[in-house]
Amino acid sequence: MKTAIKSILRSVAKVFRFFLPGSHVCNKESVAWRKWRGWLRSGNRNVCIGRGCVVASTAQLGEGTTIEDYARVTGPVRMGKNVYVNCFTMISGDVEIGDGVLISQFATIWSRAHRFMNRDLPIWDQHGGEDNGYDIQPIRIGAGAWIGPQATIFRGVTIGEGAVIGAGSVVTHDVPAFAVCWGAPAKVVKYRQPGGLPGNLAEGGVDP
Repeated sequence: MKTAIKSILRSVAKVFRFFLPGSHVCNKESVAWRKWRGWLRSGNRNVCIGRGCVVASTAQLGEGTTIEDYARVTGPVRMGKNVYVNCFTMISGDVEIGDGVLISQFATIWSRAHRFMNRDLPIWDQHGGEDNGYDIQPIRIGAGAWIGPQATIFRGVTIGEGAVIGAGSVVTHDVPAFAVCWGAPAKVVKYRQPGGLPGNLAEGGVDP
């Protein structure tokens, strides 16, 4: 009898769990729904977009791209093929992302900066418009690069092919191809090598 009651309660819970606070967040959405959303947005059946995402109409998504839940992609962002963007990441402005780039959760890639240097005007008045409110410099991320969680990429930065940006890094200058860097500001500490051999340390670098 107890088993039957438990079975009935579980069945009822499955029906109503979607309406419980936060329950839809805890349950992974099916791939079919994500692909359907990606197809509506990009016209490509191999694009997946998670729930709660903001993807501007000006953004271009390459074949095989996945954007996880609650990410934000605004402005003329251009993504190559098989790009992966993890949850809660923000990508905004003139950003070009090469094929096969991996971007971890909570990363910020921002090609614009608010203007605030005129002390005679409130900061709000200086950043209130698209034409006079931002300094804009493009960001370029080469194919096969990996951006770690909570990394911040500033405007005007070019990240080379196959480079790795460590978690929490603040990238203010260009990163060479196949370099491994981290820190705030981020510095190159080694380079990826053919066959996975130990990388050579940059001057002043520390081997982790």
